Amino acid sequence: METPRRERFRETARLASECALLGVVWLLFSLPVVTSGAAWLGVARVATAWTQGIEPPLLRTFASTLRHRFGAGLALQLLAIGIGAVPYLELRVVLAAGLPGARVEAVALAVLAAAGLAVVLLAAPAAALGQPATVALRHALALLRRAPWAGPLAVGALAAGGIILYLLPVLVVVMAGPVGFAIAAVWARAGGASSLPAAVGADHDLRTDRGEAGGEQAT
Repeated sequence: METPRRERFRETARLASECALLGVVWLLFSLPVVTSGAAWLGVARVATAWTQGIEPPLLRTFASTLRHRFGAGLALQLLAIGIGAVPYLELRVVLAAGLPGARVEAVALAVLAAAGLAVVLLAAPAAALGQPATVALRHALALLRRAPWAGPLAVGALAAGGIILYLLPVLVVVMAGPVGFAIAAVWARAGGASSLPAAVGADHDLRTDRGEAGGEQAT
């Protein structure tokens, strides 16, 4: 009989290996670039299930989300690019001009970009669970009004992943998995699932995935 400590260790190791696999799958399906957003929704779908104690078949769930949520993923992807690119270009112009207050404006632009990125990151789980991109974004805004701490944590998870990649570039192969799981955990902790307009339907889908996974293991 395993001790509780050994059982926790085994569970942690299993989750770490599955997060790594999820990161590899995201990277492979993101190679065409235009699929990156939909692939991120695949990560969000699987990771959200994990936060609810559900074990969906990873590859099947990921592929299904990529296929059915491609449009929503592309919309969020383009929005995230815009949120990052526009302030960056504005920032370069402001700093190059050397105008008074340029540094203050630069900080303000960075904060606004981070806030916008937080909305997109926290919209991903809802979009992955079947909500249209616009509805998912409204859901993320409502979530941030109720739990404003979720925004900094979500952006912080992404930033931490970026810092790790800067120090250890080889981890680019797997990093999307742990980062996606961390953001999904923040979303779940903030009560994201409980406030979804179609939460019952989404939970049903995830439980169906879990049942299929159980059937696969049984066979």
